Amino acid sequence: MTSERLEADVLAALSAVHDGGHNLLTHLYGIERDAVGEGEAVGTIDARRQSLDAEGRFAATPTLMLADLTLGRSVKSYFGPDTPGVTSAIDVDLYAPLPAGGRLTCRAQQTLTQGRRASAEGWLIDDAGVTVGNVRGRFVALQGPRRAPDRSRQPLGGTVVDGRYEPSEAEHELLETLAARDAQQQSELGPCATLLGRATPHRLETGEVELRQRLGLLVKNQTDRVQGGVIAGMLFDACRDPRLHEGADWGLSTFSLRFLHGGAYDGDDLVATARVDQRETERGTACVSARLDQSPRSGLALATAIVARHAYGRTAATSTTQQPTDDPVVPSVNTIGGSHEHL
Repeated sequence: MTSERLEADVLAALSAVHDGGHNLLTHLYGIERDAVGEGEAVGTIDARRQSLDAEGRFAATPTLMLADLTLGRSVKSYFGPDTPGVTSAIDVDLYAPLPAGGRLTCRAQQTLTQGRRASAEGWLIDDAGVTVGNVRGRFVALQGPRRAPDRSRQPLGGTVVDGRYEPSEAEHELLETLAARDAQQQSELGPCATLLGRATPHRLETGEVELRQRLGLLVKNQTDRVQGGVIAGMLFDACRDPRLHEGADWGLSTFSLRFLHGGAYDGDDLVATARVDQRETERGTACVSARLDQSPRSGLALATAIVARHAYGRTAATSTTQQPTDDPVVPSVNTIGGSHEHL
């Protein structure tokens, strides 16, 4: 990624937020989603370097953000357009490695509804039409009126001059920070994690793996909280980190995440800690658990995962006839958000 291309992508994302769009990362990744029918939605993300991991595949954070946003969009018709909601849980079953480049599509449909709660199921599909995963989400409608973004707590203060977006002082600092991160990119982390401000994971004396995320403007949503997709991506990556496992041929096959707190604010780093609870070497499987902390609070989110050697030696259990068949559409930017960001 050239510094010019990165700057152009960031400025375009800032401009989209300024024009009433979604959160900064949503636009930086180029995520698009919208309803395609009653209780159905489709979302897409095209490969950009900032959304890829060290192997050139879609990274966990943009993938889970795509899934969360699309699942949330599918239940919007049940909650109603003026009712805010949050994600309470996300579950993922992977049938194949995440795609390397191209386009990743999520097709979702509402499944169960009861009172202020709703659930949805979706499928991750690569640009060859192959289903690479199944995703499920649970959502809760919040009581009270929709909360307007608190602009006083956000330094998004750029202006448009002669049709060109002019960033604020804080946004200039963000551009400089991202350019510096990109220039110092570590091959082990990959471009996505590097630009997000992740530290290289390290193994603790206890055998656990710790992954740290620096906070700032890039990872926040319009209610000043850390985006749910960032939290999900951290825990996903911690569970599958090779430092926990014996060799590089282990892959994550199932992942379950529960949000236990309303969100994380700016302050100390977010810390994801993962450990192997049980390993069956002969069967080539391991059960992993992870938690998210932000001092002085612990357990903001909890995750469990099954990691297996040669994890993708099976085919999708979901038949293609069960997937929504509507053609993808270009979505509106004013749609329901993701975890802890359904504005």
